[in-house]
Amino acid sequence: MASAQTHWDVVVIGAGLAGCVAARSLALLGRSVLLVDKATFPRRKVCGCYLNGSAIETLNSVGLGDVVENLGAPRVTQIFLGTNRRLARFTLPGGVALSREALDTTLIERAVDQGVSFLAQTTARVMSAEPYGRGVELTHEHEKRVVMASVVIVADGVSGQSLRGCDDIRFDVAPASLVGTSAMSTSIPLGYTPGAINMAIGPAGYVG
Repeated sequence: MASAQTHWDVVVIGAGLAGCVAARSLALLGRSVLLVDKATFPRRKVCGCYLNGSAIETLNSVGLGDVVENLGAPRVTQIFLGTNRRLARFTLPGGVALSREALDTTLIERAVDQGVSFLAQTTARVMSAEPYGRGVELTHEHEKRVVMASVVIVADGVSGQSLRGCDDIRFDVAPASLVGTSAMSTSIPLGYTPGAINMAIGPAGYVG
């Protein structure tokens, strides 16, 4: 398992947008930061292919505004919503389409460039707080070890397991939380146009 360091200022669990931005920002402040994620990178991910103006502005505010342009993200200008056999079209200001595969990988690289240590294919389990910090059990290819952190940031999403069994932290996941899935097509279906999001909405959820 990479990095023999046993105590960190911050351990960040989850290398999505929130985790990467937090890890990089803290490293810029001079903190020692370990970022871990259970996935293999680059990874494909269903959600997050659309970045609205607010998301782009957030990237700008933390010095990552060039990421969208460098990755060649195409502009998204409208959204079609279909429900109950009706269709509505709305204009979208300032958004782009960008896969999480490309975005997450780039943000990890930017975090590492600022001194963040990154462990992929590593699951994390948050342990009980101690007077001198909180332990995080890391597992990589059946090898386990515990590191200590002054601060632990959990950004592993709705399905994350890192807080399971941590007795002094309580959280709830809504029973009706939706799960995403994806499908790939070799051709563009009729009626779909570049720069537009298409979504169908019903009582059980949405697809788009």
